Amino acid sequence: MQMEAILLDKTLRKEWLLAHCRPLLFAQIAGAILLCLIFSLSNIMPYAEDPECVLEVSKVLEF
Repeated sequence: MQMEAILLDKTLRKEWLLAHCRPLLFAQIAGAILLCLIFSLSNIMPYAEDPECVLEVSKVLEF
């Protein structure tokens, strides 16, 4: 239900957004990706230093 509302809102505002917003630059996209990688890796690194924790996580993720 909520996703449908978001899609409807996006559809209704598409023309306005295209007319009033500048397109994203490659540097902005690359910066956002870099920030996501840094934050993700900073969350993973404390657990990666403990080999026992990594083994436990790998056992949980096995299918």
